[in-house]
Amino acid sequence: MVGRIGVAVLAAAVVPAAAVAGELEVVVSGLRSTDGAVRIGLFTSAERFADRTSDHSADAPASVARALFTDLPAGRYGIAVYHDENANHRHDMTLIGLPAEGYGFANDAFSFFGPPGFDEMVVEVPADGRVVAPITLRY
Repeated sequence: MVGRIGVAVLAAAVVPAAAVAGELEVVVSGLRSTDGAVRIGLFTSAERFADRTSDHSADAPASVARALFTDLPAGRYGIAVYHDENANHRHDMTLIGLPAEGYGFANDAFSFFGPPGFDEMVVEVPADGRVVAPITLRY
């Protein structure tokens, strides 16, 4: 029994810890104005996306429309953005329930009714290096 514990401890000491140096740059295009801000959310699972509970978020001035997330653990991240033109911290809808402000997803994922599936909007972030996720807004 002692030998097995010793091997487990040795293995843990030899195997390096997971690096947390991945970077994800989100670049948003297609804005119809430079008013307000671009709200960017990163989601680590379909459940968190469905609950609209982002794991990481950033607000970028609409004039810049880009954000850099650093020190991310390697993994899959779904990305959703919207252009909050009137700066009210909500994605406004029309009277018939259609988006009144621009929105987009990684991989320019699209769906006719509601948001795309999580797997369609996922970007893989490596343990080191940078991934760029271009997103074009839809109105």
